[in-house]
Amino acid sequence: MAAISLALAIPVAAVVVATAAQATPATGNLSDRQVLVRIPQPGDPPALVPISSASRLRELADRVGEMAAALPASTVLPLDLAYDPAAPPELSPTTGQPVRHAQELGSARGDSEFAMAPAYVASPALLRLAGADPAAIPRSVDVVTGQARSLVMFAPTRTRDLEHPPTVRVPGPRYTSLPDTLLTVGGLARRQLVPVRAGWLIESGQHLTGPQVAAARRIAARAGLTIESRDGQAAVQTVRASATAGGLVLALAVLAMTVGLIRSEGAADLRTLTATGADAGIRRTLTAATAGGLALLGVLLGTFGAGLGLVAVYRSDLAAFGHVPAIYPLIFLVGVPSAATAAGWLLAGREPASIARRMPQ
Repeated sequence: MAAISLALAIPVAAVVVATAAQATPATGNLSDRQVLVRIPQPGDPPALVPISSASRLRELADRVGEMAAALPASTVLPLDLAYDPAAPPELSPTTGQPVRHAQELGSARGDSEFAMAPAYVASPALLRLAGADPAAIPRSVDVVTGQARSLVMFAPTRTRDLEHPPTVRVPGPRYTSLPDTLLTVGGLARRQLVPVRAGWLIESGQHLTGPQVAAARRIAARAGLTIESRDGQAAVQTVRASATAGGLVLALAVLAMTVGLIRSEGAADLRTLTATGADAGIRRTLTAATAGGLALLGVLLGTFGAGLGLVAVYRSDLAAFGHVPAIYPLIFLVGVPSAATAAGWLLAGREPASIARRMPQ
């Protein structure tokens, strides 16, 4: 029973974990209507923006316009970072080209550790994406953020203590790849920072198809840009289905061995039943009931054990359990006992090899 329960607890846990990792239509990196275009190259920190001439920026903007023109009712939102003009240019660690180090904000992860992220220049459209009302942001505020942690500001060239800029917290964007920390125009002016183009957000009026995303990637590759679209989550679904199938096969194999051991231990009783007139139907019923009962008890114990561990892990986000597709509880609670019962019925009708006498010891 312990082996059966453990074998079933593994796929139960895998289904919940995979479901928690899978984005819903209202979550994830981007919506299925959005494409995020970036100028920084893969491998570089997002705060390193290549130094581009005005003509080069116009060329990149034209390529982005070409992507948008291929999408129905699309809009293009420019995305700017900000840098300190007193900071000398740096070199990209991947391409060796000159880059600007954009202003970053750090969120505290410990006493002396910070998670750094570039701060985008706030525009009315970006503020609305972050859940803020542009007209309600005081002019004295430097930072608008959807992060819950305290933020500190660093300057690339100036040596000074960590600064906690005047901040307003907002709900934040719905999708994780959209800018969630913004520098206001007043904050740029007070710190003498200069905006620099870092990318564009393209939003289509309809759901993007695979060929449309592929066409945008081809245009971006020719122009030296990188793009990001919504993760399809296909790998998560594959992991969930594979873990379920593998766990069920393992559980049924353990169950078959368990029923076989029980039948071997009760062979004398089975011979007695057969000798007293029990036909194949009775033998099948006994084995099927044994297999089905063990499978149902194993499912309940395995689910209960896995649930206890998962509640401890997801105690701050119990909504993950509510997103599990209904087909999986049905497979575990109905499918496994039914399969075990059917297998026991089909395989247990054979008459014992010896009747009315004991096998030699």
